[in-house]
Amino acid sequence: MEQMTVQQAAEWGKNLDFPQVWTAIMQNSANIDRLTEEVRAVHQHVGGVGNTLGGIMEDMFASKIWDKFNAFGYTFTKAARDLILRDEKWNKIAEVDAFLENGDFVMAVEVKARLEVSDINEHLARLNKIRVYMNEHGDKRKLLGAMAGGYVIDSVKEYAEKNGLYVLVQEGDSVIVAENPKEFKGKIWQ
Repeated sequence: MEQMTVQQAAEWGKNLDFPQVWTAIMQNSANIDRLTEEVRAVHQHVGGVGNTLGGIMEDMFASKIWDKFNAFGYTFTKAARDLILRDEKWNKIAEVDAFLENGDFVMAVEVKARLEVSDINEHLARLNKIRVYMNEHGDKRKLLGAMAGGYVIDSVKEYAEKNGLYVLVQEGDSVIVAENPKEFKGKIWQ
């Protein structure tokens, strides 16, 4: 439909009666309903792609982090994926993408396709909840945290390190622990 001036629209509207206007309104309403359903379908498909990408990223990182922390003195002997911690009433306390363990240390790793500061803040809160959970269950092992990301900009990496988190990044078809500043020391949640 061509753009009309106000005068053209007023002139055009003089020839309309109520049934014609009502029919036009109902047609527009039907078109809006159809478009709304199409937008919902697209949103659902895009959400599915996001979940699939997240799963691929988790698979890539989880399969390669076992040995990445040996250089830091952590020889993890057990790993769990998508670990959910629950209280006695079965309420979810925290969910962790990868959970590495040995006799002395536990590391909770959160994986993101694109790592953002908000993801780091959420993981820091998660680590605090995990520490409380571990204390309540008599688990005195030292809790560490790490973030993994397919795409990580320097300022986000630095923010994670400033908060005591190790950062794993994609390098080609491999995964590495990002190079830390010499003074970096992973925070232990106690």
